[in-house]
Amino acid sequence: RIRLALEAADVGTFDYYPTAGVIRWSDRCNELFGLPAGTKPGYTAYLEAIHPDDRHIIHEAMREVLSPGSSGQYEIQYRAIGVNDSRERWLEEKGRVLLDDAGRPARFLGTIRDITQRKQAENALKKAKQDAEDASRAKDQFLAMLSHELRTPLTPVLMTIASLQRRVDIPDSARRDLDVLRRNVELEALLIDDLLDLTRIAHGKLELRNEAIAVHAALTYALGVSASDLNEKQINVQQDFAAREHHCWADAARLQHCIGILGARGR
Repeated sequence: RIRLALEAADVGTFDYYPTAGVIRWSDRCNELFGLPAGTKPGYTAYLEAIHPDDRHIIHEAMREVLSPGSSGQYEIQYRAIGVNDSRERWLEEKGRVLLDDAGRPARFLGTIRDITQRKQAENALKKAKQDAEDASRAKDQFLAMLSHELRTPLTPVLMTIASLQRRVDIPDSARRDLDVLRRNVELEALLIDDLLDLTRIAHGKLELRNEAIAVHAALTYALGVSASDLNEKQINVQQDFAAREHHCWADAARLQHCIGILGARGR
């Protein structure tokens, strides 16, 4: 029954006697190490079948399992290179050490099984995660660069509009046109800030600069920025600024953004 259970679990078993340097293991272990059925390898042959970069895992496990206070049990994973087929496999070895009356290791016994498919799936998942993180960083860098490049031309436009609005010799029609231009440029700046905010929120880096602000002033500003969109959609906004308590503790820019977005969407 034990043999049938081990075969069903696709697990190989081993006994290692360190004094004699003899290993006795099942034919499944021979398959895992790419050896012919019936092979009885020594400890040196066992080590040579393990990937050179992973042999230190065996030595470290032996030192730990024989150290004072150890439970005598170990569980390790390493790569093996098939002796005859040169095939690389990921193996998981679980074992324990039995000590003699003098406290010296007399016998190691345990199981070995193939975990290659599991490791491949883990590596594929790790690669997919790394690719996703790289893509996210590339997106953030692109948005940051795009936002900077889009905002740079807006500053001189706003300065020019403000300079023209201060002139007293321009007709009212031109002044109204300048107001429309200013509001649309400011709305464009808000949209650019929203792009940056999405990136900051995704990385938990959005900082709020709270202060005491007048909600009426924030509403007036946001409605002014959204005026052209509201007119285009023929949305009539009724304003009622009769509230006595109209101050709050908030980030003025973020609050204006929220109000401006709702106004621009006609909500």
